[in-house]
Amino acid sequence: MVKRVAFNAAGWLLLLLGAVGLFLPILPGVLLMVIALSILSIEYAWARRWMSTLLHRFPATEKRLQLFLARHEKPTSA
Repeated sequence: MVKRVAFNAAGWLLLLLGAVGLFLPILPGVLLMVIALSILSIEYAWARRWMSTLLHRFPATEKRLQLFLARHEKPTSA
């Protein structure tokens, strides 16, 4: 439970910093937003859809994201 909350908080924080980084030259906005969507896609369907769109545009990152999601996948109940 704590890990889930921490991932959600980190995802939202990175998404916010990414949005700010789009306007400030100090922060890498797009990179932070991609990382945030990767984290949030574990929990939220809208983030998975956005990541799917990005992965079609940038297929080289798909393998890395799939490895990340496999490690942090929610357990399914039988």
